[in-house]
Amino acid sequence: MNIAALALMVTFGVMTGAVLHTNGVMPHRSLSQHIAKSPRTILFGKIGLTLGGVFFLLALLGYVASKYQLGAWFVGVVSLASILGTVTGYVPYDMSKRQDLVHNVCSYGYVALNPVILFMVFLALPDGYLRVSYGVGLVVQLIMITLLVFFRFARKYFLFGQIIFLSTFALLLIAT
Repeated sequence: MNIAALALMVTFGVMTGAVLHTNGVMPHRSLSQHIAKSPRTILFGKIGLTLGGVFFLLALLGYVASKYQLGAWFVGVVSLASILGTVTGYVPYDMSKRQDLVHNVCSYGYVALNPVILFMVFLALPDGYLRVSYGVGLVVQLIMITLLVFFRFARKYFLFGQIIFLSTFALLLIAT
């Protein structure tokens, strides 16, 4: 079991729970929009996304990369995704147009790299249940991206789609 991935999932869950408990659940809003609602939840985001970035690196570079001998490309993609995800916590959404642009580039960049990382791990895995699970997880993430980007009705539930997307990633890492 990937303990760092479990810590990533717990950190994400606690941060999300604290933010939603503080501000209430608005399904059509993103987690970033929920975080940006108050100084307290912005602090939750900074702490959660910083810890999440560290656990993300430990889970992928400290455990997965060494276990499956993934190379320099993997290290680069994972490092970039970690930086992008962490920066979103320090550049809260809905503060200014410039800050929103930086936040969006970082958050959507992180989202785009998630399936790439899963695919790189998928290719390195031996045949078996874990590889099949990664394939299913990759499909789930791509469906979530497609629904939220191209189908307006799905955006009514953006928060839930985002939680499914991120949880799928973390659960696969835990199982690795």
